[in-house]
Amino acid sequence: MSSQDEFGFERNPYAAPEVRPLEPWPSAKPELGDIDGNPFLTIWTRPRATIRQIVARDPKQYLLPLVFLSGVGDLLDQASIHNLGAFFSVSFLVLAALLFGFLFGLFQLLISAFCVKFTGQMFNGRANQVALRAAIAWASIPAICGSILYIPEIGIFGGETFTDAVDSFEAQPLLWIPFTIIQGTAFVLGMWSFIICCHTVAELQGYRSAWTGFWNLIFAFLVGLLLVLTPIFLLLIFSV
Repeated sequence: MSSQDEFGFERNPYAAPEVRPLEPWPSAKPELGDIDGNPFLTIWTRPRATIRQIVARDPKQYLLPLVFLSGVGDLLDQASIHNLGAFFSVSFLVLAALLFGFLFGLFQLLISAFCVKFTGQMFNGRANQVALRAAIAWASIPAICGSILYIPEIGIFGGETFTDAVDSFEAQPLLWIPFTIIQGTAFVLGMWSFIICCHTVAELQGYRSAWTGFWNLIFAFLVGLLLVLTPIFLLLIFSV
């Protein structure tokens, strides 16, 4: 090691060692550069640069609120998909989503990050699970915005929001218009979240193409599905 510093002066052999700042998260696409602005806004259009900066600063930034909001929205989606409004009131379903949303969202995030990390090895992915949790959680922001649409939907359709009933449409056919707008907007926002996730995962895993991130997520979904269905299948076999 040279005895002179960068200015040509002799180094003090008794001085404390120099502490250099941590290097920023290496980008899979260095030409993207860093950005300034609110990450809740920039994640929509510049997901790679945004997630890179978030992970470099603090990968746990706003993670818990995002987990909670995402979990609440996902539970409301499950209530709608499984026609739970036919058995429970709207207030009960909303309260249950608020009470258990965080646990459900956290479970989904942990399993998802593990599966993405595991299947990413096929594509030489380099991200750790902490970084991947941030990538998945921040990518859920458009879907969270889509979940807010449950508020006007419940206001318009009431209990039918979480059922397969079409009584309101038969009585007032024009209600198909707000229903189609709400459902269509929520679908687009959900798809946008998935597209963002392809980019954020690709950035942190070191993939230059978001398509590699796409396949990483697809294989992760299949592995996650296997993890969930295997114990159920075994339970059914041994319960016979």
